[in-house]
Amino acid sequence: MDEPGETKDPRYHSRKAGVYESAGDLKRAIAEMGKAIEGNPGLMSYREQMIRLLEKQGDNQEIVIQCDEVIRIRPRDADFRLKKIEALRRMQKLNEALGIYDEITSIYPHDPTYSFLRASFLWEHEQFGQALREIGRAISLDPENPQYYRTRAEILLDTEDLEAAYADYEKSLELSRTDVDTVFHMAQIREVQGRKEEALDLYRRIVDLRPHQLYSYQCLCDFYMSEGNYSGAIEAYNRMTLLDPEKANLYLERGSLYDDLDMTELAVTDYEKYLTLEPSDHGAMEKLALLKRRINHG
Repeated sequence: MDEPGETKDPRYHSRKAGVYESAGDLKRAIAEMGKAIEGNPGLMSYREQMIRLLEKQGDNQEIVIQCDEVIRIRPRDADFRLKKIEALRRMQKLNEALGIYDEITSIYPHDPTYSFLRASFLWEHEQFGQALREIGRAISLDPENPQYYRTRAEILLDTEDLEAAYADYEKSLELSRTDVDTVFHMAQIREVQGRKEEALDLYRRIVDLRPHQLYSYQCLCDFYMSEGNYSGAIEAYNRMTLLDPEKANLYLERGSLYDDLDMTELAVTDYEKYLTLEPSDHGAMEKLALLKRRINHG
């Protein structure tokens, strides 16, 4: 019931809800939005505002009710079905959520987006076979979307089908050309398969695609370290310190590598540089002192 002097204009109640929300009074904000919706039940922005408030309050059951009201008014609505799915997921009602995905893909059978979302949901809940079938459907509807191939590759990795995953990453890269993350995943697959030369070529390809980013050389460096190619790792560190001479951990890591290789004087130089950037690292101070004693007593 409205308070004395209140208007029945739904815009008034919507604005009042905003004031209560700003004051942290969600209960009154929700009550005011209820009045706004009552005054204009077909205005979707009011429903969205209500759902946002209900999310803050954690009332997922009421979100479901609000979404059902919209769906009753607009039977083909997909957006509020997706909001309903999120509420059901938070309530751990996964079978009901999947049923709503079935409704959406039935209403929009030629829209790959919804098949993709359904596949992602199935994948998240480890229904790998169904997820692969659904993402395959999305790809058949939109064969030029690189994201769909990347997602199928990730699902295939979870099923340990490395070669099929590699093929999908390769197709994704064919469509996106310069996606460094895809090249990285391809390199990792080849590394796991023991195809080290192919992996190295792919890590070098990352450098070619992003020659001015530390990430590119870090990928290459990590590979060299895992293979025991320490001269290659040092060269990668050299390139990284040129790109970002103020990144302290690079000197610490390279210094540690020099130490392991008994290249003590170079290790000292790197630890000294590191400590100019991180002067409060007492562990590094002790290590530097130990290295200097080693040189003096060598």
